[in-house]
Amino acid sequence: KLFGESLFVSHLHDLIFGILTAVYVYFLAKFLINDQLTGKLSSVFAALLLVFTPVYLAQLGIIYVEVPATAFAVATVYHFLKKQYLRYLIFSTLMILSKEITVFVIALLILQYLLLEFNCFRKLPKINQVISSLPKVLSLSIPVFILMVWFVYHYFSTGWFLIQPYYNLVGQDAVTFTNFQMVFSFFFISQWRIIPTLVILFFIGHIFIYKKYKLAEFLNLQTYPLI
Repeated sequence: KLFGESLFVSHLHDLIFGILTAVYVYFLAKFLINDQLTGKLSSVFAALLLVFTPVYLAQLGIIYVEVPATAFAVATVYHFLKKQYLRYLIFSTLMILSKEITVFVIALLILQYLLLEFNCFRKLPKINQVISSLPKVLSLSIPVFILMVWFVYHYFSTGWFLIQPYYNLVGQDAVTFTNFQMVFSFFFISQWRIIPTLVILFFIGHIFIYKKYKLAEFLNLQTYPLI
């Protein structure tokens, strides 16, 4: 209503979030690769890899919540690793309210915090350590509580939490997508997700071959939540 109804306005919406995603990918890669020589170059490459991924370009041309949710998710990871927790809470709340499935991003970040905080790769934490970490975990989980409040409000407003009770989940689509070959072809081949997947696997292999990291050392890296 503010800017009127037009194709320009609709595409401008996703373009803004697309640019925001690329910018945060650049800063996130620059933060993770803390090297003056290769940091900027790798960061630019990471942003360009995102921008020129066919499925990403296709999403920018359609009004999907995945575009802003992705921007908020990358920003959430970045501010979490930078320990800027107020900005983390803002972006993670926007992320989880945009698309509920992104709750797994928050779960993985909390898992990474616990693993590094207690050094769980070497020994199991003690009970008192777990109890002392609860305030921090609860504070990181604030966006999840906000989502739960939204679900309660949605239930009292519409009569259902997330999925309409009359929506048929068991149909031709459900039967078709049980075919693993079709799922793999749709998500990795047709939408070109195979390209970033192979790039990620290549760099993980490069780390193990040339850096000779052990699994525990690799998971201790700050690249864990990004992967």
